[in-house]
Amino acid sequence: MSSIPDTLAGRLADWSGLPDGYDTADLRREVDADWTFEPRAGVRIGRSFGIMRAPRAGESTDLEAWVPTGGELLSSLEYRPPAALDHAAVLAGLGEPEVVLATSRYEPGALVRDQVHAARGITVAVATPFAPEPDEEREQAPPYIVFVQLYAAGPTHYYTQTVGQSDVEIRAYPR
Repeated sequence: MSSIPDTLAGRLADWSGLPDGYDTADLRREVDADWTFEPRAGVRIGRSFGIMRAPRAGESTDLEAWVPTGGELLSSLEYRPPAALDHAAVLAGLGEPEVVLATSRYEPGALVRDQVHAARGITVAVATPFAPEPDEEREQAPPYIVFVQLYAAGPTHYYTQTVGQSDVEIRAYPR
């Protein structure tokens, strides 16, 4: 099993889910970063979350730990992977996702989809660059990972009903 520092360094293929009872103190002990906490900062699946944020931990950036309001246990840890990540090797190591979901993430010149590996406790937002125009003399760039979400391993319905997709939940009407 990979540790959180291993995954932040780009070693994602051995990840097998957040350990039972993994809380904010465990995260602070394991990941040396400048953490801040904002209570009730996010909403997913109709639940309120506090979010611990750190701009950087090693080569990974934009770290967010989502913690259900009133609790200490992590629901998920999310971040942008290192720029030097071997995207093709990681995607091959993860294998076929259990489900692929549309996402609100945006990447210029690419279509982004969430590849959910719930049984392994990891979802990767993968950008697939658009095909070049027929008159352009270049090959289509390979897919690459733009965001990683780690959580406790479980069935796909656990992910969709309890963890939820990364990013801001879009609402047609404000509450």
